[in-house]
Amino acid sequence: MDRVLDVVTGGGLAALPRTLRLAWERAAPPYRQEPARRAQRHVIIQLTLAGEGRLWPAGGFAGDGIAIPPGLALLAITRDAPLAYGLGRAPTWEFAYANLAGSAAEAVAAELIAGRGHLLPLAPGHPAVQGLLHRLPAAGSATATLDAGASARIAWELLSALAEGPAEDPGHDLAAQAMAWLRTRLGEDVGVADAAAALGVSREHLTRVFAAGVGQTPAAWQRQQRLDLAESLLRDRGRTVAEAARRCGFASASHFITAFRSRHGTTPRRWRG
Repeated sequence: MDRVLDVVTGGGLAALPRTLRLAWERAAPPYRQEPARRAQRHVIIQLTLAGEGRLWPAGGFAGDGIAIPPGLALLAITRDAPLAYGLGRAPTWEFAYANLAGSAAEAVAAELIAGRGHLLPLAPGHPAVQGLLHRLPAAGSATATLDAGASARIAWELLSALAEGPAEDPGHDLAAQAMAWLRTRLGEDVGVADAAAALGVSREHLTRVFAAGVGQTPAAWQRQQRLDLAESLLRDRGRTVAEAARRCGFASASHFITAFRSRHGTTPRRWRG
């Protein structure tokens, strides 16, 4: 049974963060959510405790989405972005969540999303998460009336926990996710902007973080991977250059030949011998 605490905040300022709801839930298929369709605008913080959720940054539920395993929190603002989230292949998804309101809460959430994306590290054992769980009823639903200060403190604890970030380089995971996303789509007509959209960050932010962590831009890295794949394909003499170009995601055979020549100093046909 879900555990839900609805919070009524007394008084306060409109800009001050307010806690609307704290909850624990174990979702089973066909759990799917599209926050853009919510009637009320608020901030969602949803932390995986066990199982695994999935995020579809562009909305809809096509494809596998991006995993939300334990230790990651989903951050979103309802009625703001077309993202969707829910269960993928995992049988269940156990999570804690908080709904927050107030212009300050929205401003902090928007800045975190713009800089680091919709998925942020947050350990289940973090004091802010444990505080959320300890406030919940043992079972079922309950309502609590809090003064403005107490309601804001809960919201700030959770937002501050997300802002702390991981102990290691915060760009490491983003670069690794981008490489995994691009590597599995070498034969598709996708680029850095598509990867950034899938990961919920801007193209500029992804390029900056990727270059700092990997030592080259994601576009250069993607081209290198495509050319590595091309070399492997060209060793099969039954495969034409045009087919190899298509399998590697190049827009045309001429584009492929130009890129190949810039790397090897010769055409694919002559390289193959």
